[in-house]
Amino acid sequence: MRRLNYDEPVTVVWHDVRGLQRLAQGKPVRCKLDRAVRLIVSDWERRRDARLGLILRDGGKKPITSYEDVRAIYDRDDFPVTKRG
Repeated sequence: MRRLNYDEPVTVVWHDVRGLQRLAQGKPVRCKLDRAVRLIVSDWERRRDARLGLILRDGGKKPITSYEDVRAIYDRDDFPVTKRG
C-alpha cells in the first residue's frame, strides 16, 4: 500500500450532479487531505444524489475525483484515528 501524506494541502470543490449540467457549488475549501476526505464522506452520506466532491491536489498530482477513491482512503488502516470523531 502506497503511503499517503494526510497533511498534504488540497482544495475540495463541490459540483452539482443533478440533471445534465455540472455546476460548481459553494466556495472551494482549502484544507489538509484527511479533512477533505472526512468532508466528502460525511456529505456523501447525507446527499449522495446531489453532489460530488472533487479533491484537487497541488504540484500536478492527479486529483481524486470519485467517491470510491475517497472512500478507499477513508477506509485505509493508516487513516488518522480521529476519522470517526
